[in-house]
Amino acid sequence: MLRLIPLGGLGEVGANCLLLEQGDESVAIDVGATFPVDDYGVDYLHPRFDHLLDRLDRFRGVVLTHGHEDHIGALGALARSVLAAGMERLDVWGPEHALRLVATRLTEEEVPFVRHGEEAPPAAHLCLRVVEPGAPFQVGPFTFEAITVTHSIPCATALAIDTAAGRVLHTGDFKLDPEPVDGQPTDEPRLAALGDAGLELLLSDSTNVLREGFAGSERTAAAALDRVMAEAPERLVVGLFASNLHRVRSVGEACARHGRKLVLLGRSVRRHVEVGRAMGLLDWPSDRVVSPEAALDLPRREVAVLASGTQGEARGALRRLASASHPALRLEPGDCVALSSRVIPGCERAVYRMVDDLLRLGVEVRHAGTDPDIHVSGHAQRGDQTRMIELCRPRAFMPIHGTRAHLERHAALASSLGVTQTLIVENGEVARLTREGLARDGAVVAGKVATNAGLVLDDETLRERRQLGRGGIVFVVVEVAAEAARVTLRGIPHGAEVIEAARVIAVREMRQGASRSLRLAERVRRAVRRELERILGQRPVVEVTVIEAEP
Repeated sequence: MLRLIPLGGLGEVGANCLLLEQGDESVAIDVGATFPVDDYGVDYLHPRFDHLLDRLDRFRGVVLTHGHEDHIGALGALARSVLAAGMERLDVWGPEHALRLVATRLTEEEVPFVRHGEEAPPAAHLCLRVVEPGAPFQVGPFTFEAITVTHSIPCATALAIDTAAGRVLHTGDFKLDPEPVDGQPTDEPRLAALGDAGLELLLSDSTNVLREGFAGSERTAAAALDRVMAEAPERLVVGLFASNLHRVRSVGEACARHGRKLVLLGRSVRRHVEVGRAMGLLDWPSDRVVSPEAALDLPRREVAVLASGTQGEARGALRRLASASHPALRLEPGDCVALSSRVIPGCERAVYRMVDDLLRLGVEVRHAGTDPDIHVSGHAQRGDQTRMIELCRPRAFMPIHGTRAHLERHAALASSLGVTQTLIVENGEVARLTREGLARDGAVVAGKVATNAGLVLDDETLRERRQLGRGGIVFVVVEVAAEAARVTLRGIPHGAEVIEAARVIAVREMRQGASRSLRLAERVRRAVRRELERILGQRPVVEVTVIEAEP
């Protein structure tokens, strides 16, 4: 029997993490992060690992499909948790590109690691193990085979997994690009061979199931960006997802054709370019990239910029350019910004606000609305997904990577193509695969953990932050000897009225008498909150300090 336990990525987009359990052993496929929609000082969120940590002696490691943040971004958090719980070494298998990105992140997060074959450090650590497509490898009770798939990042893979319940295929994130710019198409012959041999279960990416047709070729976006660059009269800024090295390379090649130097803005852009150059994926001459300072001495029409922050993130390079607050570059009328990206659900307002601010600077903005081919998705659409099911011909199907709406639609597609067993589960819900078929098998603890600067923000901290954001805060200092109170507000309107009302209530409570300061502080807090709710229609946070009389 095989148990499939999604800890993240099912019923949502992002934070992908699927636990496979067989007998007394388990393996995780991907350990991803997601990012908050609301700004409460949360850097990122990762899946809760309670179920895994409760059975740590069974855990055999992690297998990565590719290097996107929603698949590797929580690996450091998992490592810290399992190593702190007593695990001496955490083995992580994955494509070389993904593991190079992981190594960069682990270094930043000060998590000890070694690459397979290197001498291990004395402390508990991660061991990174590179896998090659077509070469089987063993992790616990499972035999894995990585299979090349096309995606918007190099070295993406699907995983064929031999289990006690039969062979399972996990597609990872994929699409069927007939002419990928790196010459590495999805290995359809191998997928067809798996189907011929008999596939018990297909787990397939659902992200773009609501879109008809095929995702399209990366060469289409490359041609559109080349055209935009040729038409831009002055400086051109290309906003993109930094991990899409195929598109990064295409922009660099367009620069060579049009006589432009390339500037990199944003830490993620620099990180991905550094990894790409180290692997030989970006074979640019040394003088193609120049610093922002050097670009200031060049005519604007001879400069192109790669910038991260396409979702309007407050600290992203594009947001800072739009607000004229970037320390290295200021946009001017006549410049052009090309957004070669999609808008992630939940980020619409931030993106539209950023575009408006760019337009106010006199900058031309081009995007999918003005140039439909300027971006193509890395995720399979219904045409790609149909083809995957037809190649694999699975006996059972379970959609992964998407909201409930995505999962429902993908399961319906599989049913329409003749797959007789389909099952939809969300985070925490367990599926069981046996030779008899696919079924539900209970549930485990699931949810999200919020982090800020490497620290976990518990539920109470988040609740307090939300409360502060909604209602503001009132500070009341009660001076018993003087029978007086001082009031300070933060984030609350009607300042004078609120201050006077809070002061009057605090003095009244003090005069009514309470022999102990803790009792008085709580009485004042409750009374002030009730009065301010009457005035404001909501209860702000109230903090009370009592200064007792001198003895």
